[in-house]
Amino acid sequence: MRQVRSLILLCIGFFSINAVWAHPHAFIDMQTQFLIKDQQLIGLRMAWLFDEAASSELIYELKISKNPVETKQQMSDTIMQNIVNQHYFSYFYDSQKIPLKYTSKPDQYELNVIGNHILFSFNFYLSQSQPIHNFHGTLSSYDPSYYVAMTYPQAPARTIADYPQCQVTLQTPNVDQKLKDYAASLDKSQKDEDMTLGALFAQQVVLSCQ
Repeated sequence: MRQVRSLILLCIGFFSINAVWAHPHAFIDMQTQFLIKDQQLIGLRMAWLFDEAASSELIYELKISKNPVETKQQMSDTIMQNIVNQHYFSYFYDSQKIPLKYTSKPDQYELNVIGNHILFSFNFYLSQSQPIHNFHGTLSSYDPSYYVAMTYPQAPARTIADYPQCQVTLQTPNVDQKLKDYAASLDKSQKDEDMTLGALFAQQVVLSCQ
């Protein structure tokens, strides 16, 4: 099994479903904020809301734990490290289509139970901050195999507090029916062999600053 086959397996390590489903098998609702300080883009804050099926085992483990605070921290550390190992499942390009690199030191990460869902939030940072003057960047977050669908249930805020010169927009790809049918044909024991399926379904968050 290729490492990125399942974001749930990587991040949580518990996901198991006996039924055979079409791709995707699990779902994450995302929120993204751009972190700007002193006219420099320094990083991003993300919040991932896992679906009920993917959340249920973690919630159960927390409920039966004799030390839920310690268990919760251990889960958070494991999830965060696995996300770091997979480049945060996020790909950020500047106006010249050059990828922006990240540090391997996220912070302010936390796991919370929201109803029947797990919400995991974290900050991560650019290796080199970017001046926001005339900055244009495009961010995509996805599981390359499309085993997990990572989507925005609502568009990010169009403006950034204290930086009105920056606008944020969400672009959703127009995926043709043939590709949708192909994804639906893959059961949970299969994967997209060239690992490009997730990118084709990925939404893009565009940051444009004057």
